Amino acid sequence: MRVTGNDGDIDLATGHPEFSAWKWVPIEALPGLIVSFKRQVYLDLLAEFGGPSRLSAFLADSVVQMMMAADSVSESELYELLRRVSESLRQPTASDTGGEEPSSS
Repeated sequence: MRVTGNDGDIDLATGHPEFSAWKWVPIEALPGLIVSFKRQVYLDLLAEFGGPSRLSAFLADSVVQMMMAADSVSESELYELLRRVSESLRQPTASDTGGEEPSSS
């Protein structure tokens, strides 16, 4: 991933901070550092993009960066969107269930 600012631009002192500290780590290390209730989201995201290297390449792509900047989309918003798309792709469709609508149990 590419950060275009300085380390000093990272401000954890917000009204409702999600993190108490931060550090640079390889993307492969993220699942082991994330709290357990969020870990599966990170694992799913990494798997959806074929592992850490494809996700890193995707987020570092200049076109993706330009689109994110033009639409004022942060990486966390993009992660959330990709997570929702990933969940949506895993939902069974009518064709997967023999023409019947999937149950919503």
